[in-house]
Amino acid sequence: MGTIIALTPSGFLCRDTKRDPCVCPMSVHSPHHAAQSVRLSRRGFGVQLVLLPSPWMQMPMPAAALEQEELNIPKKNDPNSWDEYQGDGFGVKIPPGFEDTLEPDEFPIGEVPLYGNRAKPKVFAARFASRDGEEFVSVVIRRASQLKATFFEAKSIKDLGKVDDIAKLFLPVGARLTAASSVTSEAQRVYYLYEYLAGSKHVVVSAAAQSGRIFVAAATAPQSRWKKDGRLLSSAAASFYLL
Repeated sequence: MGTIIALTPSGFLCRDTKRDPCVCPMSVHSPHHAAQSVRLSRRGFGVQLVLLPSPWMQMPMPAAALEQEELNIPKKNDPNSWDEYQGDGFGVKIPPGFEDTLEPDEFPIGEVPLYGNRAKPKVFAARFASRDGEEFVSVVIRRASQLKATFFEAKSIKDLGKVDDIAKLFLPVGARLTAASSVTSEAQRVYYLYEYLAGSKHVVVSAAAQSGRIFVAAATAPQSRWKKDGRLLSSAAASFYLL
């Protein structure tokens, strides 16, 4: 006895060589477009399985689904699509491809406690690097009194002085300042922005103060790469904000 089972868009089409064909509802999706057949036999019973093309196999992905996939991918020139990191009193956008490089011993106080001989000052509150380790986005937090005793109660970066007057507080020795500006956010917080050259490095800094603490976000890259990635790094520094 032989039976032919054909897979159609509406289900199995079972055709017994001695009976009328019948349709057995069952939808089957095959990755192949051409008809295929498989023969099975057991103790003289023969079955021929025929795979017929189905319109489901050729259906394209809906345009809406494709657009949704694109929306979920961070775009290099669109900071609004970047991942955001929030730390101890601040937030900052991270460029695509940058990875967290903060070491365990450098985590903010309260997250990884250190005592006795292991206790040491925290260098970074956050630090991210490009895959090749040549470009960085970092955040440092210091007590205002570490810069100057009279800054102990600083509630705003303006309490430290005018943007040009205090530039030297945020530049390393020998650095050349190329730009300085002040920005006020919608929340009425003031940020001082600096751009400078230090050796072979190009750096953009955003500084702010709150509750007696100074926050400094910096984006750094070799000068040779600034023409290519300067806009990306400047956007990262400009995205820095206080919570």
